[in-house]
Amino acid sequence: MYKTKNITLDELKAVKIKNQREILRLLGSKLSLITAWEEVKRLSNNFKNKVAEALKADALLYELIKPKKGTKVKETKAQARIRIRERERMRKIKILALELEMAKINQK
Repeated sequence: MYKTKNITLDELKAVKIKNQREILRLLGSKLSLITAWEEVKRLSNNFKNKVAEALKADALLYELIKPKKGTKVKETKAQARIRIRERERMRKIKILALELEMAKINQK
């Protein structure tokens, strides 16, 4: 029923999560697999009850811990263009923020 029922805390700790900065920026906190696993355990009453949300979270968590072999996501050209544009926008925003900060310093 629950795929992560027999996962150990050491296995959860061993998983490296990429893009924690981006996750922190978007969600306001870092992604913790231990917290997610504990939440699935709590929602399912120690993995005893079938709860739709817990089952879905369990499946996603299991995929993070033990990804299927050969499941690589290829980025399309359109996605690459979007990603490049996003980076350009972020650079422009950072430059504008620095310029504003410099203008404040020069006014003093």
